[in-house]
Amino acid sequence: QESVIDSQTAQSIKSSGIELHDAYVAKEQDQYPAYFDAVLDEAVAETGIPEADLLAKGYKIYTYLNPEYQNALDSAYQVQGIFPDDNTGTPLVQSASVVVEPSTGGVMAIYGGRGDYVHRGFNRATDMRRSPGSTIKPLAVYEPALEAGYKINSQVPDQVKSYGNNHYAPENYDRQTDPSGQVPLYYALAQSKNTSAVYLMDQLGIGKSVQKLDQFGLKIQAQDQQLTLALGALSQGVSPLQMASAYAAFANKGIRNDSYLIRQIKDASGHIIYQNTRPTKYMVMTPRVAADMTSMMLETYGGNGTGYGAGPSFGQIAGKTGSTEVSDGNMATRDKWMIGYTPDFVIASWVGLDKSGEQSLDDLMPSGMRQLFSIQTTNLMSASPQTSFGLEMASQMTTDTNPIADAVQHYNVGETIDQGAKWVNQNAGNLWDDIVFTTKEAVRGVGDWWRSIDWPF
Repeated sequence: QESVIDSQTAQSIKSSGIELHDAYVAKEQDQYPAYFDAVLDEAVAETGIPEADLLAKGYKIYTYLNPEYQNALDSAYQVQGIFPDDNTGTPLVQSASVVVEPSTGGVMAIYGGRGDYVHRGFNRATDMRRSPGSTIKPLAVYEPALEAGYKINSQVPDQVKSYGNNHYAPENYDRQTDPSGQVPLYYALAQSKNTSAVYLMDQLGIGKSVQKLDQFGLKIQAQDQQLTLALGALSQGVSPLQMASAYAAFANKGIRNDSYLIRQIKDASGHIIYQNTRPTKYMVMTPRVAADMTSMMLETYGGNGTGYGAGPSFGQIAGKTGSTEVSDGNMATRDKWMIGYTPDFVIASWVGLDKSGEQSLDDLMPSGMRQLFSIQTTNLMSASPQTSFGLEMASQMTTDTNPIADAVQHYNVGETIDQGAKWVNQNAGNLWDDIVFTTKEAVRGVGDWWRSIDWPF
């Protein structure tokens, strides 16, 4: 028999506002406005309940919010001196950040933009689309390269070359190349060599990169499927949330989860009306490739990479930096990206101008992005379990950069195939549990699946 409530209780339920639990405190829409707005967007999309009803009829929404991580983001933006003075008449430098849990895809913190936040306003962490610059290189170039047989110390060209009928000839940001004409793979990534990235995409095939980006959750438009994709040239761009979700696969041993903010929604009577019980998982790469990618990306902030000085004051964090330029050819920086991850969290941060061509970020805040990201990651590390990768940087893992040895190591697998087959028989069940394969190879035939396995040799 269903219980009956009196008219006074019914009126109280009708007049009560939305409640968010598992992390929120009173007046959560004021304390964490960008997160609150993103939750509303997802709740409407998942349930079809009008926003006005969600706000007014006593619904309780349980989320992935981590207040400590959220405060870690918010407090970093309060540090004086990172951003230029907003009262000087210069354009307002905007920024957005998002933190995702690698193992679940749960969104744990959001910072949606600087300035006075407008309720139900533009959330740059989730709604903005900008070209990701060089942060796309690990996804579109280096992960596919490892899958194709390259090793972390394989030698790759660092030379200006011309490609195609349009004679596309990318240069490195500093216009310099290595005197030897080649560098180890991990060094090319750490130094964000444009020459090496475009060479690798040309060798691997643009289609392979497009396919891999799709597995990372990034849909590439037809007009963007060219070699400039290796440097992050996208007509529609990506959001910080999309980039954090993609990088989570590296932190989660090759498995990417769809990103969500909501765990569960209950109505005013306590009935569950929405349950996010099993977010979809995708096997993007093998654990071995994920580990090799992490060892290379540890160089970014911990070694002599482009993010040197921007990492946390303690602990290991892997990731990638990126930037984009205004298209008028004057080298003015429009966007700056920094993405970092540990086994516990992924953070994607963006700094830029809402209108291109207003002024170069390099003039407005030449070192502010590094300061911001260092404070953010230090705060996050302090609030996290500080789980270790158990990995060394790539430069510490190898002393041999002989490309011939790489080739022998890659192709001489016949003598170990029996060992590999035995391993597959022992582990076949685990390979399929709880995984949704999105690779078209898995559909086309077992042969490609066989080659994707993380062989124990």
